[in-house]
Amino acid sequence: KVSAHMECFVEEQRVKGSRSLHCHHASNLIAIVSRHLLHHEFSQAAMAMDPLAQVMDHCPEVVRKAGIECLLNDRSAYGECLQFFKQIVKKHKSPINEKYLLEMAFFIAGYDNITEAYEVLSSHSKVDPYRSNPLIVGYCGLLAYLLWKEVEEAMEDRESEEKSLRHAKTALSHFEELNQLDTREANIEMFVHKHAELLVFFDKKSEALELLLSYREKNPDQINPNRYVCQHLRVHQPGDVALRVQHLGLLQRMDPSCPEVVEMVELGLNKGVQCLPQYT
Repeated sequence: KVSAHMECFVEEQRVKGSRSLHCHHASNLIAIVSRHLLHHEFSQAAMAMDPLAQVMDHCPEVVRKAGIECLLNDRSAYGECLQFFKQIVKKHKSPINEKYLLEMAFFIAGYDNITEAYEVLSSHSKVDPYRSNPLIVGYCGLLAYLLWKEVEEAMEDRESEEKSLRHAKTALSHFEELNQLDTREANIEMFVHKHAELLVFFDKKSEALELLLSYREKNPDQINPNRYVCQHLRVHQPGDVALRVQHLGLLQRMDPSCPEVVEMVELGLNKGVQCLPQYT
């Protein structure tokens, strides 16, 4: 166990703040944090990291990894961990790695605080180098989308309706920004799907279809983009049988055993459209 003397040392450093915390103090605090983690004393470890986070230049990786360990194992450590994660971002001299920002946002969202997670990411998404990062912009859109869905599901009054609309517009704005970026090196599938859903919400069904078709064209070897197009047509253009069969046929050629083959044949039988499965 960590001695009472060490605990007093931790509290003394918490009170004094960063101006009196030197390198050798940081080393002592790292040792204390390590001992607490070894004994699964996560709340105490989080408290010891509070002064340590004030001198992030000495040990950013240590604090980040220890904080993650605390968050994974003890919900009561959330307050302390959130505070020093924020200090990591605030005190880092150079632009902080995108994975740190995303990591912090994911943990905050995992504690059912989507609003704060969104604020963490969105505060960076408008400045370089993050404004051109498709993952940062995309996850801003996804978090705003989740806020929209959260309010939609608990819709009670006029105020809730206006709040829901604000979140939907914010999410759509982020996804539209994402659509202007170079996304060749990023996996944006989930963002495209949510973007299309929001376009439909704003009664822009044709634009949603164009978005899905464009994404499929950029990813010709992937099956999900084809599936999204077929799902959209089934829900929003059920009467356009010829078009549905055309796109179902493309999907069937990629995956001959896909469930949509049944849908394609039934459409043909009911509407008299030539749509026998093609196997090559």
